[in-house]
Amino acid sequence: MTRKTYQVICRGYTLIEVLVAGGILVIGIAAAASLAMTMVAQEKSNARVAEAFNIQEQAGRLYQLGLTPTVITNELLPYKASEMTLQFQNEATTNVGGAASMQTIECVLVCSEGSRTNTITLARPTTR
Repeated sequence: MTRKTYQVICRGYTLIEVLVAGGILVIGIAAAASLAMTMVAQEKSNARVAEAFNIQEQAGRLYQLGLTPTVITNELLPYKASEMTLQFQNEATTNVGGAASMQTIECVLVCSEGSRTNTITLARPTTR
């Protein structure tokens, strides 16, 4: 009787190949986590800026309704006083016609985060 020998072919990955693949996978996961954290931080910053612009827009509407700058500041920023300030400056009155005039004032919003400022000019008609 003859014996047949079978050659067993073992195929697989070497330890070096597994370690390199694992290292590449870890680097990819770390990059994705870093990107996610950066996106979350940017989203929070954008939300604060949007809130600041909203407060400034509301200040403009309240000014047009006839409220004083002191009342506007006290109404809009009681809980955000440490994060942002609202300043009114350069108030002026211009005569438009015989009985009407236009009041203008600059509304400056200063955010403590990043020292961001935004200035808008508000106007309201008066008939005094």
